[in-house]
Amino acid sequence: MKPNTKYLDENGYEFFMMPFSKMNITQGSNTWSHSGVMAIDVTNGDGSKAPYYSPCTCKCIATYPQSGQAVWVSTNKVHFANGNINYVVFVTAHDESFNAYVGMTIPQGSQIANMGNKGVGTGTHAHFQVGVGYPNTWGIVKGYFTLSGVRYPVYGFQYEPYDIDDLCFINDTTIIGGSGNWKKCTPVSNVNQAPSVPTSSEEIDQILHVGSYVTSGPMKIGNQGLKTINGSLCCYLAEIGGWFPIEYVSEYDASDGKKDNYLANTNARVYIDRVRVDSIKNGLAQIHGIWVKAGPLVEVK
Repeated sequence: MKPNTKYLDENGYEFFMMPFSKMNITQGSNTWSHSGVMAIDVTNGDGSKAPYYSPCTCKCIATYPQSGQAVWVSTNKVHFANGNINYVVFVTAHDESFNAYVGMTIPQGSQIANMGNKGVGTGTHAHFQVGVGYPNTWGIVKGYFTLSGVRYPVYGFQYEPYDIDDLCFINDTTIIGGSGNWKKCTPVSNVNQAPSVPTSSEEIDQILHVGSYVTSGPMKIGNQGLKTINGSLCCYLAEIGGWFPIEYVSEYDASDGKKDNYLANTNARVYIDRVRVDSIKNGLAQIHGIWVKAGPLVEVK
């Protein structure tokens, strides 16, 4: 795709684009370190740490700086290459100049990352992995691979049923290497961007207002463990600014040994259950009568 370019369909939905200007696919889906997942590894063809761009307008919901990795969710439904229209979640990884943060919003066509080799890898590239629909749990172990004698898990989304060529349009991307049943879209220039899907009192646009319904990306509970505050058992969630009742969260994955909604240890990761925003001020949102940082919150139906 071209940088700083919008690709809209006739109804104003963003086409979901291949985020690279030049693309040499060095590994495809469901092979080796992609066992069980819909992902590709891409180089620029010359070994450079080339920039790439946001395939749709999206918001960061989780980061893993040790591998230059971020998880993103679209701020509205997008138009996929297979014709479906839905929310999209995707992962970018290996960015050595990593600066993403939870709550960061990137417009379609703006730079989202650089190719790199941070984390487990064999050279400069970008890892791009896509799931369909939201909420959509990230971090499920889908398989394993071995590199230099070390066995690593392969992580994926709960729901990632389609290969990349079923999802991304290839307009303005030069294909250097790698095969696929690629499709091009026909962008419309004289159309307004589609309104977000309405709820009873609010629109899903990732701009929080009173009446928005939200959940969150995954958050690791603090090493402080659990404690009772005002009669409620709470865990410490640094991303939202402090203690929060565990009755309003669900376990995100099996980081504490088992996904059973029992927080067995401080390795547990949780997300906030769907809740209505009661008030907004100065970057904070009030939910369940508690003021929290709004950045990690993701608007949902």
